[in-house]
Amino acid sequence: MRDILQQVLNIPGAVGALTYNTEGTILAAHFPDQYEASALQRMARLLSEDFLVQQAMEGESGGLDLRYFGGRIILRPFSRGAVLALCAATANVQLVNLALIQAVHRLEKVLPEPGSVAAPKAPPKAPPAAADLVHSGVLGALKQTFLGRIGPIGELLFTQIHSKWSSESGRDDKRLREFITLLAKELDDPDDEKAFIRDTRNIIG
Repeated sequence: MRDILQQVLNIPGAVGALTYNTEGTILAAHFPDQYEASALQRMARLLSEDFLVQQAMEGESGGLDLRYFGGRIILRPFSRGAVLALCAATANVQLVNLALIQAVHRLEKVLPEPGSVAAPKAPPKAPPAAADLVHSGVLGALKQTFLGRIGPIGELLFTQIHSKWSSESGRDDKRLREFITLLAKELDDPDDEKAFIRDTRNIIG
């Protein structure tokens, strides 16, 4: 199925593509390495469970265009799930939609039976140190607050921004506030941005 997703990625500005079933299990994904499989899986599950997303995906003309500051996620449904494209803001939406429609037609023909493909598994990690547990707790709270403001697309954005942020040295309060600022910039609405920063103060103190 990766060759089907590749036709979506041939569109200039397309960053990644995946398809998931009605239970939110990823069937195939084609994303750059910085996007963790576990984050993609969580996002797919959230999308499959979200009532408003399901409403928007109903019918032959169903679909969804989720925008954020740096780009957008475009979804198209098919009988056993949905196909998704992550795009930069500069991508031609019409071309992406056409590629997704073509991908849907091809997926209907080649999609395996439900349950025949296992969800991608994240590699095992070493047990975290005590300090990392505290840090992870803070990050978890920040992530939930971010998702509450931006929706399922936040799974990808949080992982991507955290990957870039954590590659630099230091985890002090100043660096954590820089991370929060990076997250806040992804919110289109200035009021949401201010509210998010205000909410995070209760998390980091």
